[in-house]
Amino acid sequence: MEFPPLGYKELPARSKMSHFHRLLRFLLLATAVLLTGLAGATTDDQVQAELAKLLPKVSLDRIQGDFRAIGALGSRLAGSKGEARTFDLVEAELRRLGAKEIRRVPFDITVPDPEALGRLSVAGREITVHPLWPNLVRTSTCNVTGPLVYAGDGTLEAIKGLEMRGAIAVLELGVGSTWKIAAKLGAKAAIFLQPDGMPRGNGETKFSAIPLDFPRFYLSIRDAAPVLAAAQRGTPATLRCRQDWVKRQSALLVAELPGNDAALAKQPVELMAYSDAMSVVPSLAPGGEAISGIATMLETARTYAARPHRRPLRLVLAGGHGLALSGARERAKRALDGTMPAPFLTLTLDLSSGSRSLGSYARGWFYDYRNETLDEVRDLSRTFRTHANLIAKVERIENPRTVLVDAANDGDGRTWKNNVHGKFSLDGEPLIAAGLRALTLFTVEDGRDRVDTPMDTPDRVDLANVHRQAKTVVALVERVLNDPEGRGGTTAYQVPLRPARPAAMSLVGGFATLRGRVVEYDAQKSFVPDTPVPNTLVVALPKQKTTMGVRNEIVQLTGQDAKYRIDGLLPISAYWQGTGTTFTRLQAFRTTARRARSTTPLRGATTATAATRSSSP
Repeated sequence: MEFPPLGYKELPARSKMSHFHRLLRFLLLATAVLLTGLAGATTDDQVQAELAKLLPKVSLDRIQGDFRAIGALGSRLAGSKGEARTFDLVEAELRRLGAKEIRRVPFDITVPDPEALGRLSVAGREITVHPLWPNLVRTSTCNVTGPLVYAGDGTLEAIKGLEMRGAIAVLELGVGSTWKIAAKLGAKAAIFLQPDGMPRGNGETKFSAIPLDFPRFYLSIRDAAPVLAAAQRGTPATLRCRQDWVKRQSALLVAELPGNDAALAKQPVELMAYSDAMSVVPSLAPGGEAISGIATMLETARTYAARPHRRPLRLVLAGGHGLALSGARERAKRALDGTMPAPFLTLTLDLSSGSRSLGSYARGWFYDYRNETLDEVRDLSRTFRTHANLIAKVERIENPRTVLVDAANDGDGRTWKNNVHGKFSLDGEPLIAAGLRALTLFTVEDGRDRVDTPMDTPDRVDLANVHRQAKTVVALVERVLNDPEGRGGTTAYQVPLRPARPAAMSLVGGFATLRGRVVEYDAQKSFVPDTPVPNTLVVALPKQKTTMGVRNEIVQLTGQDAKYRIDGLLPISAYWQGTGTTFTRLQAFRTTARRARSTTPLRGATTATAATRSSSP
């Protein structure tokens, strides 16, 4: 006798047929739904036709006009009058375009006085010199007298036979940090002559990551002749300067272009550019390359002010980019405290003109956060790379990689580090650390040699390259404004994102706030260090001194209560290279009238572990 397998029950023929019919009906219905969806889905041909109409509207003439207007505003160091005028200009243009809910969100920054100048008195003449960026916190405040001595490029060979002790060294602004030799030999200060060209790397070596007490200045070529003549003769001179660390105000300028789909009204797409420029000579920060991002944001605003779109477009101009990404850190903080709710997506712009190619980045050198933090935006970066193929076809570009590189996924056989020959810090990093959805559109194949120097003038910018990048940005924004939300599926025409959940701390990331007070030990008052030290400089020390025009140390000037608050440190959970990187190094410095808010360190360096929303009253 044969027995059926355990648990098996033979069904009647009619029951089998009934199951078969139900299954068949289900498959037919599913196929009909799929075919209906495909029939209404966006196709490559449709997108190419839209791009063919959209991209010619991106105007080179208007971009050129933005460069002229912003370039005429002068030096734009964060907290300067030039940066404030940039906010005014951009706000006026957004109002002209009909943007809604325009507002400024102010925040404080600590910066070397952008208007500080030095005076060199020699042979009856008064000559203006420009103080350089501080050695960590030691500014170029001075009142020194000594013979001017021309020391060439500052090498030992050039200095051989010269008496440097007590002298004011006049140096060529060449390669390396040879100025430190003059300082070691007893020179009181250094004056660098304006060169024909100043690559960024040369400028970065003219200030130190430790507070060396050695004033340094920049002399414009138009004033160099009498100084050189005096230096050849060893003529006595007096050099005076007052360069303070000051508290200034920067801002987030925010404007809205509403969408036309009520169902997506709570999914705004933010487009963020930065307003400021950086320079090794703080009073000479023309920031020609940095205008590229502002001009592209404005041209995108013009395009979508006149073009219907489903999601709202929020435009953000952030100040303080060059000061440890201050504007982006402020934006992330306000997403966490609810004063500026998190958007559906933020695209930050960091453009330059040495190349036509963009990369979509989710990581830079400012933070060393875990790779899992990037998971939410990697799919979107792949989608952007797919769209770049269509942009290339419409623009008749042979290699789509020259339109966009998928750096978030180490696309095209390169890691994210290898698309740009240099280290860089990106505004998208604080946003990603805080749990927001963000990508930075960053110009690749460009070392930005003039950035962070007085040579970074608007007339040296390649506007044709900026125009090409602006077209790419406008095209990518078009997709995220209009494609439906969704993950997976068979089409590239959806935005593969889930709503952001900003978090000060998560299992794989976070955005920490460190609060504290600067105190010192006074045995006559207490057994423990609890005597407040007002008006001090608190510095969170970075791994990288500077990265393509971003000073990575976070500097804060305290008030009479000696309290500080530093937003945007990584909590322990965000690191991935082991416990060796989880410490935040803090130093505090006294500020004095004689040394102008810069030099006297408190006893010992304070070291702390960044704790989310921690408080040390």
